[in-house]
Amino acid sequence: MRSPARGRASWAVVGVTAIWGVTFPLNERALGSLGPVELTFGRFSVAALVLWVLALARGHRIDRRSVVAGLASGLALFGGYLTQIEGQRYVSPTIAGFLTGLSVVVVPIFVMALGRRPSARQLVGIVLAALALVVLSAPRGHASFVGIGLELACAGFFGAQIVVLEELGSPGDAMVTAALQMTTIAAATVVAAPLVGAGLVPTHLTPIAVTAIVYDGVLASALAFVVQAWALAHADSVQISVIYAAEPLFAALASLAFGYASLGLPVVVGGLLALAAMVLASVPPAAARSSDPTG
Repeated sequence: MRSPARGRASWAVVGVTAIWGVTFPLNERALGSLGPVELTFGRFSVAALVLWVLALARGHRIDRRSVVAGLASGLALFGGYLTQIEGQRYVSPTIAGFLTGLSVVVVPIFVMALGRRPSARQLVGIVLAALALVVLSAPRGHASFVGIGLELACAGFFGAQIVVLEELGSPGDAMVTAALQMTTIAAATVVAAPLVGAGLVPTHLTPIAVTAIVYDGVLASALAFVVQAWALAHADSVQISVIYAAEPLFAALASLAFGYASLGLPVVVGGLLALAAMVLASVPPAAARSSDPTG
């Protein structure tokens, strides 16, 4: 694995994590005028449409590998979003955010189950990322066993999605794989909506709701998951999951920009921990550095 590509993948994922951070305050406002299922369906329908148009226009082909990777990772993502939304009915938002972020711990468990061992630096990065989650999320409030179980399941689904893409995806079909992921989530939402008694099309679209659907669909989904699929071909899943632990930091900074919060000590301390975790997880093993002629 060449370190320049690994470095570019790391920075690309940092950008994706920042994009996702903005969705927290944005969606919080949007959910005042549309339901979670409506937002989910709108977001991933827009993402699927954008990606299929681009994929077909650029002549991308659908092969068996991209279909398997897209469907499997798409189902894992849908499971993650479904359990996350349901779990938030039983736990406070801060606890939900913390438990969901534990995918940073789940990914190494899956990786070791597949017979690979994270490097010592990555293991330290995982610990620092978990500490950053505790500081940034400040998990407190009400929680039930059902809610905790659902949010832990969410972390498991999100972790599985990352590992599945690493195992099955490739940089050449990143756009098609992402398009299949988005299509799978949108289709699964159509099936699940009647089961939870929710509609798919909003009856009252406000400007903030439209903004959220477009932002979530184009940037936080279409762009983000293409970048993720590409990055996982150049950097390992443990490294990517550690970087994702900075999402609460970007969410806090976005909330600060929106005027919803102030810059406090937890953001500073948690941000430094997340930064240290990302640096440690992004350093390639010594063998990789010595074999890199550019390093």
